[in-house]
Amino acid sequence: MKGLEARGFDAAKLGAASGVIIDRLRVVPTKEHDARSESLFRAAVKAGDIRFRLRLDGNNWQMPDHMLTTRPAKLPHLTGADGGALARSLFFPVFRNELNGEERNVAVHQDGDDAVKWWHRNVAKASLRMALQGWKRGRIYPDFIFATGGNAGAGRIVVRETRGDHLQNPDTDYKRGVLGFLTQNFFWDQAVPAGQLQIAMTGETVECALVLMENMPSLLSKLIADRK
Repeated sequence: MKGLEARGFDAAKLGAASGVIIDRLRVVPTKEHDARSESLFRAAVKAGDIRFRLRLDGNNWQMPDHMLTTRPAKLPHLTGADGGALARSLFFPVFRNELNGEERNVAVHQDGDDAVKWWHRNVAKASLRMALQGWKRGRIYPDFIFATGGNAGAGRIVVRETRGDHLQNPDTDYKRGVLGFLTQNFFWDQAVPAGQLQIAMTGETVECALVLMENMPSLLSKLIADRK
């Protein structure tokens, strides 16, 4: 404030510019806050206090068993590359106008790949959609979830966030960092509380990825491809 006053800012000018001044004052502490939050988050994950895992006691996020829509039944359905019905979507029908053009291309691509066992578009309704938590307050809601087959019955579950090419910015970098870190630290829970029924450990791995639309044609195939 003294510096601004020395440059000729009187009370009226300071008041008029108060919004800009406050925003600029927040920049340095916000960067420091985010850096410390990231450091604490990573340390807590490494220590096991924060966990990204599939639980053997069954207390995982539950995939919805039905989807509600307000779309008229006669609206055009999304079809596969061959013009026929989708084969691997967990829910049917998928209305074309519920997805934008880029999402439709991704859905058709993964539906037509034999390595994909099933796929699900993570819906917008907060009570149903799957979310990931990083070191910032807001959650990350991936666009699609799909599963691939694997050797000896074990496969992969991939959660994928898609960003438009014009959205290459600090938020994109943050989400890419979170998804990569969670992928590296995924594991199956090895124990259940006493008295609870244990489910079978089937060995799937979980992979998270953020993909820019310009890289989608090449990277989507790599995400789907079976890891030997």
